[in-house]
Amino acid sequence: MTLPIGGFFGLESGSGTGAYHDGALALSLGRACLNLVVQHLQPAKIHVPYYSCDALLAPIRHNRVPLEFYELNAELEPRARLNLGPNEYVVYINYFGVKQAASRRLAALYPGRLIVDNAQAFFVREPVGLCSFNSARKFFGVADGAYLYFPGMDLPALERNTLARQDHLVERMAGNVEFAYRRFLEYERGLNCDIKRPSLFSEELLARVDYQGASERRKANYEVYQRDFGRINRLQIERHDDDVPLCYPLLLDREVPKAALHERGIFVPTFWADVTDRPESGFAFERQVTRDLLPLPLDQRYDATDCRRVIDEVRRLVGG
Repeated sequence: MTLPIGGFFGLESGSGTGAYHDGALALSLGRACLNLVVQHLQPAKIHVPYYSCDALLAPIRHNRVPLEFYELNAELEPRARLNLGPNEYVVYINYFGVKQAASRRLAALYPGRLIVDNAQAFFVREPVGLCSFNSARKFFGVADGAYLYFPGMDLPALERNTLARQDHLVERMAGNVEFAYRRFLEYERGLNCDIKRPSLFSEELLARVDYQGASERRKANYEVYQRDFGRINRLQIERHDDDVPLCYPLLLDREVPKAALHERGIFVPTFWADVTDRPESGFAFERQVTRDLLPLPLDQRYDATDCRRVIDEVRRLVGG
């Protein structure tokens, strides 16, 4: 039987040597990190990329802070310089874990005003801009776990997240993919931006991860895709040595039906369907990326043979 490729993780297992982000403030979710930052800063306005998920917007709206969307260029960086008023801040997303260099450039451009969302860049463990935060759930089989880098900020006394459910992770590990996916969606719908510490169970699992092995495998798999798709990928993003990717972001000159890939056992997500439902006019590029991007799986569960299988299936669907 051909095993599926992609989708969320089964329950994490491993034999690591301890926490990776031991220099950060540990919280339950990335949106909890941003909620804490917003409550601390009390901003007049926050500028956010239109190409973002509603989970990123939730803490801003929860605190009734005005937000303004900005456009991206083909390198997934701000199309134009943003004019910031007093006490206004910029959120930038380290897209797919390969925009760390852009994050550093923007930190210099907006000193003391940049908040970096590293939810797709788990392995960045340096303060970027004013502050930055990571999330573990997109990279490993855990229900929660997020890390805030905000120099000089102390974490208040917080209760632990006791609502983190593991059943979808266990079912996925057991191979019950469809049932696990339904449970995963139920769990996702119940998440919020409450500021809590991570669950003890997730903390224990994350202390056992082989982070070096996961990092090396992701980088190697990215290069397998890049060698094959680099010339035809409309997203010309250069991955630097310190970038550990979430996925391989492939944008072709035609739409590839994700349902057809799913039928072949390759599960490719959409980042983020929320974008196409927003009422704002314009942002044609962001809507196109939302619709047509193929975030190809490359995580530590897979090797070059698995990536070649994905490449072959994509090429069959596009006719070459």
